[in-house]
Amino acid sequence: MALNLPQPPIENDSKPPVPTIEMDDDPWALDVVLRWIYPLRNGPVVPSMEKALSVYLLADKLDVGCAVEAASKLLSHYLAIEGNPLRSWAISLHYGLEEARVAEKRFVTSHYSEIVGRPDELAYVNGLQYFDLLDARKKAWAAMREGASQHFPLRHAVLPP
Repeated sequence: MALNLPQPPIENDSKPPVPTIEMDDDPWALDVVLRWIYPLRNGPVVPSMEKALSVYLLADKLDVGCAVEAASKLLSHYLAIEGNPLRSWAISLHYGLEEARVAEKRFVTSHYSEIVGRPDELAYVNGLQYFDLLDARKKAWAAMREGASQHFPLRHAVLPP
């Protein structure tokens, strides 16, 4: 049996309507995905990480390989320039992006002043993942303190905990 999609009624004087499928997805993201499938002279412009994430999720949902690859690269770019490395780590870990490793290194080596506020995206990760991240940070700072004290013995050197 063939799949029958609902169609709008046909008026007597008009041509049959173009079949339509209602979607609940972000229309802006859908437009970008379609522009990657059917490229025009200039590719789509994705102005923010939130938009890049929306496009990535839609491309992944629709299983459009070329769009997933393009959106993943774009999202990785935005995650790399995100000011808060903790936010970048939480987003990339949640969505299984390779950028998670880079974001973890950024967080582990960052100063506390770079971590502004508590990112909402921490809700994406569990306590064990967060503990492992903090543990990696603690070990990295201990190794840096050890290395610094061997090469630059200072009595009152202050490094963040």
